[in-house]
Amino acid sequence: MHVTFLGHSGFLVELERVCLLFDYWQGTLPEPVQGKGLVAFASHTHHDHFNPAIFTYGARWDRADYVLGNDIHVSAKRKAELGVREETFHRLGPDREAEYQGVHIRTLRSTDAGVAFLVEAEGKRLYHAGDLNWWYWDEETKEDNDAMTAAFRKEVAKLKDIPIDLAFLTLDGRQAQYAYLGFDYYMTHCAIEKAVPMHSFGDYGPHKEILEDPISEPYREKILLMTEPGETVRIQSI
Repeated sequence: MHVTFLGHSGFLVELERVCLLFDYWQGTLPEPVQGKGLVAFASHTHHDHFNPAIFTYGARWDRADYVLGNDIHVSAKRKAELGVREETFHRLGPDREAEYQGVHIRTLRSTDAGVAFLVEAEGKRLYHAGDLNWWYWDEETKEDNDAMTAAFRKEVAKLKDIPIDLAFLTLDGRQAQYAYLGFDYYMTHCAIEKAVPMHSFGDYGPHKEILEDPISEPYREKILLMTEPGETVRIQSI
């Protein structure tokens, strides 16, 4: 398995027969891999998670399917302009299951917008959280933060006892002292083999600092730090 970091929350995962593109926003996309199909995911409509460039990129592959959170709307006219065939365009709401190109997909409800993706392909299970995170803020009311806490824990409970080989998890420094909340909860309540912090907006300080923080001691060796857009790592153990 090869994983290329595209910046922020964007990744390209290359498997033996198919490649998976998650939440591309900006930067240089890798050249298509000859002989392989592409399944491109966009968890929701926010500009830092969905870029329509994925459609022109997908057109360069032997085959492409687009799996989008159901808050993303693309008109028939725009699809025609982009050359997107209707049978390759798939919108999924929360708690749905589907399969394209042998890739099995299950969605969870985000605590912000759209969905998160639990993906199984070629015997590997990956999870991309999108914006499904424990968004706890000082400026919010106790009632709002309590509701967020309950919603986040309810969704993460759906992953209990499901082994996940590789997870892309939000760790957003804008949350200041609460930045680790969601990441730590995932790592201590889910069976995750490797996890990549994401949603950096270019600030990788918190992603590096968690490796030094005592909170990560039980799972530190499972954290895969990726801070250079365009860098590719091969994960041999998965």
